[in-house]
Amino acid sequence: MKDSIILALTAGRAGSYFFQSLFDSHPQLICFPPIYTSALLGQIIRKKLNISSAEKAFEALDRFHNGAMLGAELEQKSAPARLLELCNFNMPKSFDYTEYKRHFLEIYKLLESESSGDYLLLLFKSMCYAYDSVLSNPNKVSINTHKTIFFQFHTNDYILINWFAKRFDKIYLPTMLRSPLVGLNSSFSFKLKAQAAKLATITPHSLTAFLRLQLYCGNRIPGENIHHFGIKLESLHKAPELTLQAVCQRLCLDYSESVLDSTISGVKWTNFQGKETKSSFMPEYINENMKIDDFIPELDANILGSMMIDKFQSWDYLKNFEYIPNHAELSKNHYLLTEYLPHVSTYDQALNAYKNQTPIIRHRDLQFLLAYGDSAYTTNIEVI
Repeated sequence: MKDSIILALTAGRAGSYFFQSLFDSHPQLICFPPIYTSALLGQIIRKKLNISSAEKAFEALDRFHNGAMLGAELEQKSAPARLLELCNFNMPKSFDYTEYKRHFLEIYKLLESESSGDYLLLLFKSMCYAYDSVLSNPNKVSINTHKTIFFQFHTNDYILINWFAKRFDKIYLPTMLRSPLVGLNSSFSFKLKAQAAKLATITPHSLTAFLRLQLYCGNRIPGENIHHFGIKLESLHKAPELTLQAVCQRLCLDYSESVLDSTISGVKWTNFQGKETKSSFMPEYINENMKIDDFIPELDANILGSMMIDKFQSWDYLKNFEYIPNHAELSKNHYLLTEYLPHVSTYDQALNAYKNQTPIIRHRDLQFLLAYGDSAYTTNIEVI
């Protein structure tokens, strides 16, 4: 019987870190640090690297991650490592990189007898179980097979998704939108500073508007995105202050007696061709008809458009798509989630893209539309 796995296409570091922080409190899940991980597996699949022993497998893992996946300094891998950064704050856990290697090598050898020669699957399970093992008890190697692996993708890599589909009994794809942008923690911190001259009353309307802006939902339906934080709208209207407290708790922020600043502004990060940039944004108004174009500077829209086109071309989807988008049309007619995946504005576009296996998000209910190259394995994929 093959294992089940949860695959989340978080589409970027912000989403990965945010979900990592949420699932850190779920002991039944193994959440491997997302940095570079899907790229690692993809490279090994494509380049057919030799990982036929525990030592060679860890060498491949170490080559791609170079210790950074666990927060280790490149020159000091044996030093206590930061687990990972969640936006602008650190998880209060650390472990020795050499201990992780020891757990990995032992677990790899323990699982090797049941691997059936699938060394990449063996590497994947070993790195996840070793991560869980070293955090649970650095002094004792354990394989907690009763836990479910929660693995996070950065891109819609169909080769890799199909690889998982063939090797796991059940794949769960959480229904989700682009998670909060990098720096959401800092942005909330900034908003929650109690300034004597700018005290504002927290109302359901102001909190909904604030959360909608911060989440970059990109839809025109007021408050629809609030469920992403696990917030019920009726709770928001009954107790906005308590709701804000809950949001702060999710983001590991001290609520104290701070209040929501009536001035909405912030900072957003973009990552283009490996270079991070930071820009400010200040919408001129907040109302029920907010749309994503109000919050993305024109320059960033052009950058996002270029990235989107590059991705379509690299996946050979443009030749099957109903039109070739240009920068002007992208910024005018599409809701651009910061940096990554395109939205479409009508169901017909979504259906057409689905038929052509185009990786998009359906506009209305924000459900990822995923099509897989090998239809024989689609029956074991469940969207939740």
